[in-house]
Amino acid sequence: MLINTFREGERVMVTAKDDFYAYIDGWRGRVGSFEGIPGGHVRVEVPDEGVTKLFIVPVDQVVRCGERLVVVR
Repeated sequence: MLINTFREGERVMVTAKDDFYAYIDGWRGRVGSFEGIPGGHVRVEVPDEGVTKLFIVPVDQVVRCGERLVVVR
């Protein structure tokens, strides 16, 4: 059983380890609510031109990042 090690609002970066998440590899965002998210996954919210993109990513493919939030387009 994996336990989420991130806090809501924390800045993170997607580090894809497989082809499924390769498109968003390197994208930075914030951890969203854990409500309704399966264990071992993190909701990553990425703001982009007034729209927030949501991704449900396995916890082993997300890392904490520094204070600077970068929007990747």
